[in-house]
Amino acid sequence: MVIALDSTIKKVLLTALAFAAAATYVGISATYLLASHFRAKENGRALELAVRLAPSNAEYHNRLGIHLFDEHQLQAAFQQFRLATYLNPHNAHYWFDLYNAGTALNHNDESSALRRALAADPKDPNLAWDAANNFLARGDAVETLREFRVVIEGAPNLAYASLQRCLHVADVDTILAQAVPAQPGPHLAFVDLLSTQKDSVGAAKAWEALVKLRQPINTDRALEYINYLVAQKDVAQAHKAWIETLQLNSLSAYLNGRDNLFVNPSFDADILNGGFDWQYRRHANVELGLDPSDFHAGRRSLAISFDGPGISDAGIFQLIPVSPATDYQFSAYFKSDGIDGAGGPRLTLTDPYTNTNYFESDDLKNSEVWRQVAGQFKTATDTQLLVLRLTRVPADSPIRGKLWLDNFHLAEKQP
Repeated sequence: MVIALDSTIKKVLLTALAFAAAATYVGISATYLLASHFRAKENGRALELAVRLAPSNAEYHNRLGIHLFDEHQLQAAFQQFRLATYLNPHNAHYWFDLYNAGTALNHNDESSALRRALAADPKDPNLAWDAANNFLARGDAVETLREFRVVIEGAPNLAYASLQRCLHVADVDTILAQAVPAQPGPHLAFVDLLSTQKDSVGAAKAWEALVKLRQPINTDRALEYINYLVAQKDVAQAHKAWIETLQLNSLSAYLNGRDNLFVNPSFDADILNGGFDWQYRRHANVELGLDPSDFHAGRRSLAISFDGPGISDAGIFQLIPVSPATDYQFSAYFKSDGIDGAGGPRLTLTDPYTNTNYFESDDLKNSEVWRQVAGQFKTATDTQLLVLRLTRVPADSPIRGKLWLDNFHLAEKQP
């Protein structure tokens, strides 16, 4: 419809209406701007002014409620939280704040506010964390596990802490069934936790559930579990977990066989530094490296440079599961350059649990070409693991020079 401005009165009226509308808009905008300004100050007086200026803003009521709750004005806080949920019933955190205030006041209906909070945002890990800890304090195992599962799914960094709390209300089997999602990360976190608590039976259950997922896993964390099992002298379970790790992560280069018990015997694969592959510890006067320019078999060798005193162990070693009361044949190849000092480095095979020494080579020095070092021995009736090391005899005297090692071999002696 077109209004004809054919008289001065009509023009004046329309102009007045326009100014009134503009003034109303400016007034409303200014009110909300002032309310926002006072809300930003985050003190009681400013928040009260924000609520007065914008009484329909649920966020202002909730923030004032939080301030009052912190000041221990519980009843006043409860009223503000209730107004916030009335104005915006879809915000989960408003309902949770109302629940906390109701709980502090011992109201009988506070649990309904918690249900409304979880219904409003059932996948929020922060809300689920708070709810789970509330259920935990009340001893409600079912609700605790359900909400911690939400936390673990949405915030993997909280998996370890969540599972710690789950153990207060449930056993390992129940937690695996109800709180651990079908993801490798949470399962590994549970393995880590149970290993830390020296619960080998529980850790084995968590590991078995992890393997059943048939998904790739974090190799370093798996190796930590294997190292834990070795420390617990559970060599059989450690070797089983090792094979499963290799299979899950498609690491066939680290598989061995009965014809040679060494893993990565010619250093063709990268060193994993854990499990049953080569492991190393840094020494100030020893430098370890893989040399692709000089080797006896495969594509590269282990190069070790010595320069200084106090070297009792070069820091490189490998753990080897073996059978008790069994005859074995061992061999390896070495070459050296300019090794100078009393004595020299030696290869040893020892039971790490009993310190029984099964093999010790002569000094590995004075050989500019590849030479074999070999021996044979029989394990004791209680031996299940050997460790190969490069030791220094005598340990205290200075040593300098370079040594290469390659083509390690250990197998049962053939009749």
